Amino acid sequence: MSVHTAKGHVEMIIAKFEASDRTHAAVKALRLGLA
Repeated sequence: MSVHTAKGHVEMIIAKFEASDRTHAAVKALRLGLA
């Protein structure tokens, strides 16, 4: 997987969680039991 692809996936995850950044998305995932 290229860096460009990985960044795209991360951006989609952040948008899906309505998070402000990667850390916020990770916290939301933990709270939902997804991580």
